[in-house]
Amino acid sequence: MVIFISIFIVITGLQNSAMADSIPALTNVKSAIAVDANSGQILYETKEDEVYPVASMSKLLTSYILLDKINHHELSWNTKVKPTKVEAEISHNSELTNVPLDSTHSYTIKELYQAMLVGSANAAAMVIARAVSGSQTDFVKLMRVTAKNMGIKDAKLYSANGLPTEYLKSEKYPGASKNSENELSAQDMAIIATKLIKDYPEILNTTKLQNVQFNDRGKTTSVTNTNKLLSDNNFQVDGLKTGTSDAAGECITATTSKYGSRIITVIIGANSDFQRFEQTKLLLNNISNSYNYTVIGAGQSVPNINNVKILKGKQKTLPIAMRRTTGLWLNKEQGTQDISAKFHPNSEIIAPIKKYQTVGKVTLTVDGSYGFLNGKDGMTTSVSANKTIDKANIIVRLWRDITRTN
Repeated sequence: MVIFISIFIVITGLQNSAMADSIPALTNVKSAIAVDANSGQILYETKEDEVYPVASMSKLLTSYILLDKINHHELSWNTKVKPTKVEAEISHNSELTNVPLDSTHSYTIKELYQAMLVGSANAAAMVIARAVSGSQTDFVKLMRVTAKNMGIKDAKLYSANGLPTEYLKSEKYPGASKNSENELSAQDMAIIATKLIKDYPEILNTTKLQNVQFNDRGKTTSVTNTNKLLSDNNFQVDGLKTGTSDAAGECITATTSKYGSRIITVIIGANSDFQRFEQTKLLLNNISNSYNYTVIGAGQSVPNINNVKILKGKQKTLPIAMRRTTGLWLNKEQGTQDISAKFHPNSEIIAPIKKYQTVGKVTLTVDGSYGFLNGKDGMTTSVSANKTIDKANIIVRLWRDITRTN
């Protein structure tokens, strides 16, 4: 059975999308996007591909690189790192979010990681960057390569923490002006967040924490999460990261799995701390008024594809089914008839074929939708044979050859 789970996603006006016609536009933001983390389906977008400063949301890319290094055993959570004098000085700058660091003390990667994600500690991000790459410059180069590998082509990256260059002192990226700071689009941030949650979902165990204690040789600093949505039980947000600077305005990349599938929202350039959270709530609330999340279970028929061609079989066609459970968001006026499917066989399908045998993939799209991240045509997933088809006997096959049928 195809299961419809009512869900909420606010979406604001994009001119050419039938799905967006009934959705109110966000206000008081420079750009925004909402996507499904599993499929990459875009649920809302406005100026999503325009590049803006993103401030501390940059730390999500830094987190991805760190988690990748830990996953490949190049670093461990217990690795200890001593800050440089410059990093320690930056950690005591009262204009910036930080935990205080001492250049004569060592800190574990885990301590620095928690401080960076929960409290948006800027110097902690720099210490992590140096632990990963040896220098701030080499880490920024790695950030650029990593972003490019994710399909992000328009990013401007200068630091591990997103601070304007003027705050980085001697650690600034070579050639960067004092006003240079990381710039990405809302779509870029959605790509990073999607990739991060897909590859390293354990990040949510940290980003959901409302506070942590940073201990330094008996001195404890209480660190409060900058994401105020965590305390609003109506939305069950469990991440990811805020960002604030004069050029960026108030930003947030948020995520929740309350509504049947994990949703990622990005707000760039809200005009106040209050508005970045209110606009995120609006975006989520309107989702429930505009969409249904439609689940297609493993073993269920592929929407609008009943059978595919099979060669040399007792039957000429083979019914196919979804190999794993998946889902798409549909406008509440839509149904599965509005899902288009394109079949991509692994090769020619030749009998005999066993039930449940993987025979190819399908790309699913929703009529009139915004599309998918990275410019993809749709969500691609594996499909399998939904019936065993034995090979036809030699006489049948010869007759088909004579009559030029399969």
